[in-house]
Amino acid sequence: MLIMELQGYSLYCIGNSKKMSTMGFGKASICTNLLWVRSDHMSNHNDFGKAGEEAAVAYLKTRGYSIRHRNYRYLHSEIDIIAQKGDVLAIIEVKSRTNPILDHIEDAVSRKKIKRLVLAADHYVTDKGLEVEVRFDIITILKSGTGFRTTHLKDAFYHF
Repeated sequence: MLIMELQGYSLYCIGNSKKMSTMGFGKASICTNLLWVRSDHMSNHNDFGKAGEEAAVAYLKTRGYSIRHRNYRYLHSEIDIIAQKGDVLAIIEVKSRTNPILDHIEDAVSRKKIKRLVLAADHYVTDKGLEVEVRFDIITILKSGTGFRTTHLKDAFYHF
């Protein structure tokens, strides 16, 4: 979470934050891990993430999926890609990497993120009145030279 920007740097809260009392003046959150990043670095990082999502969309289209929505937001949740193939609606989280070290692809998404994905997917399906099977997938995009290597894990987690 971005906290502030100062002279070309951005301060982010990473990891967990702790709630604490402010002596009768409400509640405050204290960030336990801070990270200063040059603002131009985050721009490059975001550009790489967008390029990874583009690569994931291209990958899905070549496999017969139709893209129903990208970056669908509901409350504090965001679904990177909502794609459909037949009667299956795939809720897809895209993880872009430059480093090939990733032990288990399913560990790339936290429990909190899973809860948010499920909440957003439920809202999407209900709002659109869809009668489909919902599946949660993870696609990892690994930068490989000038291209990308794609891994698609179907049924990455279950919402029950």
